[in-house]
Amino acid sequence: MNGSHSHGLQFHTQGFSHFEVTKLCEALNSRYKFNAWMGVNKSKPVINIPASQYQRFLEITGEYIYDSMKHKFRMR
Repeated sequence: MNGSHSHGLQFHTQGFSHFEVTKLCEALNSRYKFNAWMGVNKSKPVINIPASQYQRFLEITGEYIYDSMKHKFRMR
């Protein structure tokens, strides 16, 4: 990754309640120092992580992402 990525991350957590997504955001923020927040997509809650923390997300999770999925994160 060359640092030019300009999009944040959105986790599609629509199957969770607003309360559960709020708790997940709190856990991500506390444990990993993200600035995650709950957004809404089609009236359902989703988790957002800002673009400024994209690289940090990859540093934490990169080794766990299957090779076949790396293109979704613009990884090689």
